Amino acid sequence: MLVDHFLMCCITVLFGIPLIVYAIIEPLSRVHFDPENYKKLTYLVLFGSSLFFCKDSLNGQSFAKRKFRLKVIDVNTGNAASPLQCFVRNVFCLLLPFELLFSYENVHRRIGDKIAGTELIREKLNADAPKVRYWQAAVCVSISFAFHLGIFLLIDII
Repeated sequence: MLVDHFLMCCITVLFGIPLIVYAIIEPLSRVHFDPENYKKLTYLVLFGSSLFFCKDSLNGQSFAKRKFRLKVIDVNTGNAASPLQCFVRNVFCLLLPFELLFSYENVHRRIGDKIAGTELIREKLNADAPKVRYWQAAVCVSISFAFHLGIFLLIDII
């Protein structure tokens, strides 16, 4: 859903603003800052992008999906997708052009949906919302942050 992607990209950019400001101010100043500050500020960007990949973690709905009454469900059980399933589903957003091409075949299931075992459905009007498990969402954000940190450290080593 493009509204989701736009909203979460804006949130990720908000987390990146301190790094952008630092990158602009540092060359202009007479006192040079420690390069470690770049790494510290990069962690904010990593956290913002971690939130992007966990956007559907609260009962299978992001902010935009709640507004449009859409929900990500587990295909096998019909219940809201777990935060880990949502993370796996959203990792494939990195392949957005292929995701868009693949979604023309089936609007409700992308590549990430097929791999995570999820599907996007329209939520019923009188559906009782299950209890939100915030600890699962926190674990999902932690896993996502570790994933991003691993990639960042791997790139830093190379």
